[in-house]
Amino acid sequence: MYNNSGENMKKMLGMLIVLFAIYFGIQIIFNVLGKGGEDTYILKNDYTFKVYEKATFKLKNRFDNYYFKVEVEDTTFTFQLFNNFSKHSRVIDDIKYFEVNNYKCILPIFETGIVMDALCIDGNVYIYANTLDNSSLNKKLNEVEGYKDKFNIKEDMLVLKDMRVNKNALVEDHYIGINTYRGLRGISKNYLSAYHDFDFFKKDVYNSKISTFNNQYYLVADYNSNYEFNTFYVVDLVKIHDSERKYHSKISFDSYIQGVVDNKAYVYDKDSKKQYEIDLENDSFVEVGNASKGIKYYNQEWTIISVKDANEGKLFVTDTKKTNPNYAKVDKYGEEVGFYYLFEKSGNKYKVYRKNIQDDNLTYLFTTDNLNTFYYDNYVYYIDNNKLKVYSELTGTNTVLEYNELTFNKNITYNVYKRG
Repeated sequence: MYNNSGENMKKMLGMLIVLFAIYFGIQIIFNVLGKGGEDTYILKNDYTFKVYEKATFKLKNRFDNYYFKVEVEDTTFTFQLFNNFSKHSRVIDDIKYFEVNNYKCILPIFETGIVMDALCIDGNVYIYANTLDNSSLNKKLNEVEGYKDKFNIKEDMLVLKDMRVNKNALVEDHYIGINTYRGLRGISKNYLSAYHDFDFFKKDVYNSKISTFNNQYYLVADYNSNYEFNTFYVVDLVKIHDSERKYHSKISFDSYIQGVVDNKAYVYDKDSKKQYEIDLENDSFVEVGNASKGIKYYNQEWTIISVKDANEGKLFVTDTKKTNPNYAKVDKYGEEVGFYYLFEKSGNKYKVYRKNIQDDNLTYLFTTDNLNTFYYDNYVYYIDNNKLKVYSELTGTNTVLEYNELTFNKNITYNVYKRG
């Protein structure tokens, strides 16, 4: 008698393989093309939490984020994370709730564990536990498995001749460029030694004003020359590469960089009344403006301005700022999703708050004496006295580097670029 059990097993195995292929294909398509969605669910322990979750996904993971509203004990908490959680839904598994010294706080436990600090309400403003630094609250939080190691980052200082770099505060795929008197220093967790010096100048230059950052690029004039120059140096912080670019035209040091658009820097020479376009990615140098045909100018779109306006040092406007009479500065990060950062003047300092674009609730982050900041996802880089710091509700506040020239020389500039 013929036994076809072996054939049936092969067919079943083949069908299983096809079904798995279809399943994983659907998952891949969802992960690539999924735009997110909204959900509401209940979590219970000693308390009952109503969670509203809104996920928004973009192509190439840019601005992938989750926005949450958590209601507990007649109190509502809202927060937002730039994280795609593998594009899952209902990503909060549990929530710890604390009432300590008139503070009400929640600590969400996500499917991947603890990924943000406890969020508390202080009056009518949210504040994260690492900023409160409340001993009673810290004691309770440290009892939660995984919390203490997440928000107690130990410093690992790399001591250089003029700077101290905290290697444990460096963020993956973030690249920092900062002026030195001989050129530029690149700093990144992705570097083998955490830093790289690009020394162009034979003597100290205390104000290399003909210079600019754009994304991972840094452009600076040849300050080895005296009155005029025809060489620029360009640094690529990601590739740890610098190049010397010699051009046919002589440029006076009475020049300035008007701005950068589409990785092209525009330099105006007041002496010759000529405008040059320098492509930072490709080795090109083109005269694009002069006294006879006018000077190109960018303010959300291209126009032509007079030499008189250019001689007054008119800079390009590459972004729009939201104005608010109650704040010294308001920055917007993102469009339909993201944050507003609001700088409130307080004596000689600025209190910095974050507001989700989706609601009006304020979250206090930190205080600084400097308005120069960079934003990437949930990270904020800022200067306070002689320190460059990074803040995130994912890790708290950490000192990235200490550099006394940040206090003494206001011509020192820096840039942070995120790859990907």
